[in-house]
Amino acid sequence: MEAVDALSKATQTGTSFVFGYVGGGDAPFEITKPQNAYSLAFQALPLVLVMSALSALLWHWRVLPTIVRGFAWALQKTMGIGGAVGLGAASTIFLGMIEAPLLIRPYLAKLTRAELFMLFSVGLSTVAGTVMVVYAAVLEPKVPGALGHILVASFISLPAAILTARLMVPGDSTTPAHAYMAVGYRSSIDGNRARYRGWVEALSWYRRHADRVRGAGCACRYHHRQSAAGRRRAM
Repeated sequence: MEAVDALSKATQTGTSFVFGYVGGGDAPFEITKPQNAYSLAFQALPLVLVMSALSALLWHWRVLPTIVRGFAWALQKTMGIGGAVGLGAASTIFLGMIEAPLLIRPYLAKLTRAELFMLFSVGLSTVAGTVMVVYAAVLEPKVPGALGHILVASFISLPAAILTARLMVPGDSTTPAHAYMAVGYRSSIDGNRARYRGWVEALSWYRRHADRVRGAGCACRYHHRQSAAGRRRAM
């Protein structure tokens, strides 16, 4: 928790320097309601930017990749998942839902439907490292050791999300996920083509036999007039 306090104080120092009392600095007037002096935009969200920059720096220094590879190896051995999915699932704890799939971007097109669903499930079940410190800073006055609780919750949710995803979408298929979308797209295109083909064939038949149809119509009208005239004469 000392690291969270250090990051919070360092961020508050920077925001108070840039934004003044709105960013957490000393107010030039007396504050009667301190609970309303907290600004989420100028005090909490800058901490997200600091954590994003710190994560990028740790990734550049090859600190986070080592940790992520360790988690990915453990998930592959214990849960029996692929290397790309293990890397993406392990990195969601430190990078978040958006950045983690970008690490395995070359492999996204080769993931199966079950693996893609697993990656999304893990991303939505864990707390990203960029906002983990923000949650801990907000909850610390009410929940002592909030960062530890959030970390434990993310670590527990990781294998639980993989298990839940395996139960909902079993990983038996080896067809890439984009193939399902392509098949659905082709099915809709084929259905539209068949429907339009029927209309085109009907229109082309009418064009080929237009004279015959008009002639038949004229003959029907002629016979109708003749029969009507015969009935009138009979009367």
